Amino acid sequence: MTVVEDVTSVPTQEPVADEPVRRGRVGLYAAAFGLMLSAGVALAASSLGSLRSIGLLWVSALLSVAAIVVAVVVAASRARAESCAPPDILHKFPDDGAKNVPTNAVLLANYAASAEYVGDDKEIVTLRGPDPGGSDIPIDPFFGGSCSTKASPDGGIPLPPGNVCFSKPESLLKLLPPADFEPGGAYTVEWPGLRGLTASRGGGANVTFTVGDGRDVQAPFFEGLQKIEWDVGREHDECTGSEQDRPYFDLSPGSATDDFGRALLKLVVFQTLGPNISGSDEPVPVAAVPLPPPGKPVRIERSIDNGSGRVCFAAHVEDLAGNASGGGDREVCATTIAPPFFYGCRVSFPAPARSISTSPLALLLLLAARRRHRSPS
Repeated sequence: MTVVEDVTSVPTQEPVADEPVRRGRVGLYAAAFGLMLSAGVALAASSLGSLRSIGLLWVSALLSVAAIVVAVVVAASRARAESCAPPDILHKFPDDGAKNVPTNAVLLANYAASAEYVGDDKEIVTLRGPDPGGSDIPIDPFFGGSCSTKASPDGGIPLPPGNVCFSKPESLLKLLPPADFEPGGAYTVEWPGLRGLTASRGGGANVTFTVGDGRDVQAPFFEGLQKIEWDVGREHDECTGSEQDRPYFDLSPGSATDDFGRALLKLVVFQTLGPNISGSDEPVPVAAVPLPPPGKPVRIERSIDNGSGRVCFAAHVEDLAGNASGGGDREVCATTIAPPFFYGCRVSFPAPARSISTSPLALLLLLAARRRHRSPS
């Protein structure tokens, strides 16, 4: 395993031009801070005896509880961010207008991570051709087995010809045609719009491509990932209407070649190490994107929970026939720093003969206990 360390990239945190006023989560953090600060002021006033101590302690306790509730809301909204993204189609393989597609191509559509596929009458994949004069090719709308087109070592049933399946980890809808395409023919596949976990149904897409002269039987060549750079950006959370901090990684692929041309290659990126992935775990697929032009990086976004601390990625490329390259044993790694967050505060102030450093709730309970102890029996 070759590991490439990132030693130069740092979070630049450069401002974004014409960026709207940051609201949402930052506003909630400010509210939590304000509530805790108010609780501290009330606690300090109570200790100085400026008003009724027990009343101020109750006020301080209520403000502390409100601050905790706000912090919980912030954490929950971050966890829901990915599930609320519109389930749009991000990439198609092949893309619209592609030429020299191999006759044994497998057709793919990559959706947003929030997409869900159930195979109902609104999620039918349609294949038509060869044009001109082609007709619809019968396709089974849903296959409940493996999305692999090859037999697996554990005995899993591969995707049969003429079937569709959905791979949730990669958010890929896959169509294996019932037979090889006709050389030189033009075909059109109609990808459906899928529903999201909490969002409405996204839009579909029509892809027309032209077939080349033969089958693709040789695996492509790929050098692996060469470089990683990272930063922290913000994106809109469809759940809460707020802005979410998310680390992103610019990964630079090495050279790649294929007998049907690199333009038809798909780059499959895996996260091999992270907060929730140990070195002994199976790599987690995080993206399937068109291979960028030579010298251009591909950007991968992760959540704060999955992209903070020590993070590593690897990748290979696949052709349209599903043949995978080497290069997946070369990792690129970076150590990221999460944005600063507000986790709470602690108030200390002098009192006769000693100092107090405690929470409003604890002080309230202590004062109530003393009053009960002093009350006449």
